[in-house]
Amino acid sequence: AFLRNAAAAGPLVVMLDGCDQNANAFAQGTRMNEMAERKGFAVVYPQQSVASHPKACWKWYDRATQQGGGDVGHIVGIVNQVAGVHPIDRSRIYISGFSAGGAMAHIVAMNHPGLIAGVGVHSSPLFGVARGAVGAIKVMLHGDAARAEAAMAEVLERQPGFPGMPTILIHGASDPVVRPINQAQLEQQSMLANRVPGGMPVQISIKERTS
Repeated sequence: AFLRNAAAAGPLVVMLDGCDQNANAFAQGTRMNEMAERKGFAVVYPQQSVASHPKACWKWYDRATQQGGGDVGHIVGIVNQVAGVHPIDRSRIYISGFSAGGAMAHIVAMNHPGLIAGVGVHSSPLFGVARGAVGAIKVMLHGDAARAEAAMAEVLERQPGFPGMPTILIHGASDPVVRPINQAQLEQQSMLANRVPGGMPVQISIKERTS
């Protein structure tokens, strides 16, 4: 993990990369360091170890991780370490990720709503329904409509005072790896987590890529 632009108290953005990526590649691809310098926030990039997973994937599909164990503790530890030695505004700590990193960001946010002020996920599998690496592939391709609501309800049951979680969801309409059905079911999960009535419209923006 490394930090940029933490000279003055301000927000912290935690960025989690996808499989077969690393912190440096993710920083370069997202250009988040340049944004941090322009806007005046800190950014940190926790990185999965290849000793933990051969493709450096976050283990979002593990049941223990989904319940707040496993990789969650490592990421939260990094956040607390950074916030402990740099002037970070603890009320403005945000987490975001891509693909496996997006799923992991969602898990961290839902298990630590007192630490994380908002979450953004890009091309993420559905939250909380996978049961192991084999089940992860099925979720990535088909989501899990039967368990989507129950998975989120389990989190809320463990945390009766859950305050809600501001969420941004982004997904490519033609993604063949994590199919867009995951996005539709993530929207329903987010509405449940934020206690949005089922009939209330959710703002959705679709932009076609032209180049």
